[in-house]
Amino acid sequence: MDMVICSFNFKENIFQYAGANRPLWLVRKEKIEDVSAISTEHFKEYMEIIRPNKNPIGGFNQEQKDLFTNYNFEFKSGDTIYLLTDGYADQFGGDLGKKLLSKRLRDYLIEIKNESMNKQEILLDAFFEKWRGEHEQVDDVLIIGIRM
Repeated sequence: MDMVICSFNFKENIFQYAGANRPLWLVRKEKIEDVSAISTEHFKEYMEIIRPNKNPIGGFNQEQKDLFTNYNFEFKSGDTIYLLTDGYADQFGGDLGKKLLSKRLRDYLIEIKNESMNKQEILLDAFFEKWRGEHEQVDDVLIIGIRM
């Protein structure tokens, strides 16, 4: 099973994240000026990608207890955290019937980053449905967006 756990400390503007096969995407309101000072992967100049541990929780062959990395990050007003299943990116559609893929989704999230969260929900749903077209939905689809 894939999973993400987050904890928020709003007094100190800190959040913690640990992931089992599911990343956390952090879209910054302001450009990330010094990407070398941060220990995460970046996508363009607004998104930090915090990579999960590449092991599930539970399942068969769990003789060894795998430890998960706990990341701590500072957030600023206007930053947005996205937690998501793989169903959105794995959806077939478009003109050629191919997968949507994470890169296309990340591009779109950066494009709509200044919209309200309610508006983002509407835009993401329309984006997904347009991409899917006549193709069947292949998996569960969940995106949780949290604006600080």
